[in-house]
Parts: sequence; C-alpha cells; structure tokens
Amino acid sequence: MFTPMLKLLAQIVAALIMIYLGGIVVTDLGSIGFSGNPVRLGIWAVPFTVFATVGVINAINMVDGLDGLVGNMTLVSLLGLGLATSMWGGVPVAAMLNILSAGVIGFLLFNQRLFWRPKAAVFLGDAGSMMLGFALAWAAIVASQGPDRSLSPAAALWFVAVPVCDTLSVAVRRLLEGKSPLTADARHLHHLFMRVGFSVNETLLFMCGLAVAGVTVGLAAEWYGVPEWALLLLFLAAWLACALVSYKAWRQERFLGRPFREQISG
Repeated sequence: MFTPMLKLLAQIVAALIMIYLGGIVVTDLGSIGFSGNPVRLGIWAVPFTVFATVGVINAINMVDGLDGLVGNMTLVSLLGLGLATSMWGGVPVAAMLNILSAGVIGFLLFNQRLFWRPKAAVFLGDAGSMMLGFALAWAAIVASQGPDRSLSPAAALWFVAVPVCDTLSVAVRRLLEGKSPLTADARHLHHLFMRVGFSVNETLLFMCGLAVAGVTVGLAAEWYGVPEWALLLLFLAAWLACALVSYKAWRQERFLGRPFREQISG
C-alpha cells in the first residue's frame, strides 16, 4: 500500500518526465492581465507545470468514488478537447485524444452500472485514475500551449472545471480544519448527492451534466472570443460558488433542499 507522500513523489516524477522528455510545459498563462499581453512564466514554467499536472492528477483521483464517475467525467473532457483540437488545429493531437476516448468508452462498458448489471465489473484503482488524470493534464497543456494552440489556458481550465473546483474546495476545507489536503474523506460533491438520496446513476448523470456544462463554456468562450481575463474570473467565481455550496451543505446537512440521510449508499 503506497503512502500519500509516495504517490505524490511518483506524480512529480511523471510530470518531470513529461516536461523534459516530452517537451510538454506550460510556458504562459495567456492574456489574463488587463494589458492584453500573455503572462509568461519564464523560470517558473517547470514548477508551475509540475504543480498543475499533479493538481489535475489528484483532482481526478479524489473524485473516484462511484462506479463510472471518473471514466465518464474524463471522457467528457477528452471528447471536448478532441473537438477543440479538431476545430482549431492540432489534428495529430485530436487523433490521439479520440483513440484515448475510445479506450475509455471500452472500459466504461464494464465500469458502470447498466440495466443488466447492478454493480461495476472492473475498477480503476489509484493507478487507473491517476493515469487518466495524467492523460487529461497532458491533453490540456498540449491544447493550450505553443504557437499552434487550440485553446487559451483560461478556456482549458473549463474542460477540467468540475473535478478541479471540487478538489480545491475540499482541499481548502481540510486545510482550514488543520488536516492534510491529501487526507481521504467522504465529503466531495458526489457524496452530497448520495447523502440526500440520489442513486449512483442519478449522481453520475448530475456530475456528468456539470462536466458537459464546463466543456460547453470552454468551447463557447473560444468560439466567441471571450477575453481570457473574464473567463478566468468566471472560473474563480464558479469555484467560489462550489466551495460555498459545499461548505453550507455540510454545515446544515441539507443539499438541494433535501436533508441528509444517515448513510451513503454505494
């Protein structure tokens, strides 16, 4: 059984391999300043890339709490990024994303609850969810960096909005409670749905709907040329709303106007 620190070390090593052997690095944050010029990272490019990659890996890993949840949410993001790269450049990348999406679809046939199967037949585990998180981080960086980028960095955030906002909210709450942000608990967004009585598949539908909404915002913003600073502010507002809703729900033991049940049913 690997400790959280050992997992974190492995994630950092994977990010460094991607940077130094693959040449995949976040060199700028786009035109998020009011001057309109790209915010270049310079010597901070490698540390920021490691931080962002590890963040996405853990965001995906931490929401792996229901049958089919990580696979479906990752699939939504990959399909959205594949569509963006097909429309605005990076066709070879789009082909790779489509192949990866097809693999996830094949996996989901056995990883989620279907009419003829009440429980998943196979599971991701830490290795599987972290692999999908790493693939998603790689895809988002490739799509949003370089002269042939398909998306602005601010738009790319929206393709991973749900797991990132959820994980940031949980991490901040844990820090405020004096706990490690890597500590496991059952207080993520999908746990809220379960605590008020939604089934696994109903929760899955809600979470994937939110993921589709995030991807739609990213695609629409790129299509209509929404200023990157405005898109970033909107993302921060979405994260703040998620954090406040989560905090209030756990404090009052109510969510969507419904009281908590005694136990979460898996």
